[in-house]
Amino acid sequence: MEYNNNEPCEDLNGNISFADMFRPVNSIEVITDDYGYEWKQETAGGWRRTVDNFFIPMGPTGQYYQHIFHSVKNQKLMREKVEERESKEWSTDYKF
Repeated sequence: MEYNNNEPCEDLNGNISFADMFRPVNSIEVITDDYGYEWKQETAGGWRRTVDNFFIPMGPTGQYYQHIFHSVKNQKLMREKVEERESKEWSTDYKF
């Protein structure tokens, strides 16, 4: 049986270790999700969406992906909110 180093290793119960989800691989595999976005395999168990560089373990078909939170639109909104909050924190004049 040939071993594929780009696939996550499973234990005897079929579980994938947390570390293996983040083990870098040399892969050219690309998949397209239900919404038409391309994902490139970056680690043994992780995929990066090419349009916005969003990374998630197990990819868009995995147990961690929830479109309501991880969509391109919602990721952009969350990043804008974080940047807005950070800019307010740094722009406040503190008096000591």
